[in-house]
Amino acid sequence: MKLRYAALLLVALVPALLVGCSSDATTGPIIDTTPPLAPIMSGAGGDAQAIGLWWEANTEADLAGYNVFAVEGGVVRKVNKLPVTTNYYTFAPKDPSQVQVYVTAIDYSGNESGASQSKSILATPGGNQREIPGGKALGE
Repeated sequence: MKLRYAALLLVALVPALLVGCSSDATTGPIIDTTPPLAPIMSGAGGDAQAIGLWWEANTEADLAGYNVFAVEGGVVRKVNKLPVTTNYYTFAPKDPSQVQVYVTAIDYSGNESGASQSKSILATPGGNQREIPGGKALGE
């Protein structure tokens, strides 16, 4: 008889304990949907063989890294395969005549920031590269 009451008590208590230990049933687990701030571009330079750019490092605790983009001949391409974990990057341009570069920040949840201000680079053969003054943010 005591065993029967113990079994009934277990059947009644276990589900109640499990519900009490889970996350809030009305909201579920908390999901990060806040992207990092857009990086602040510091500069860019290079020549027909290599373009380098650098930016101020973000300070978000959940920052996974950065994505670097190049606009060449009107085509946008991400130039890194994995998030860049430094605040600088160098890559070989496909069309070195004029390259526009910008950076986004990405967090561990996959949230990506807006684009940094872009920098336009006139990369000429022989290293006479220069940044075009007044590089505009994309969409300007």
